Amino acid sequence: MNAYSFAVTGDFDVHAEFKEVRNIHDEIIGFERPDGSIVRLVVGLEIEEEGKYSPIVGEQKLEAAGFSNLIYCDASFVREQTDGRE
Repeated sequence: MNAYSFAVTGDFDVHAEFKEVRNIHDEIIGFERPDGSIVRLVVGLEIEEEGKYSPIVGEQKLEAAGFSNLIYCDASFVREQTDGRE
């Protein structure tokens, strides 16, 4: 197998009522919703077939698609500077 690293950039708009969840390094690693559930940032793969997209979920499906050893760390959110508008 060949080894590849990856780079991801992007952004989300997050409801103002969601509370930031931080790790021990004070990085934002997720958001707590009003119901107490937490949304976290993850890296994943999907398969496109005939214009339809299906996420690859689970190690067995990942390996069946020809990928293994998905390893990542430091998935965190960075607050963007805003001009105060919602």
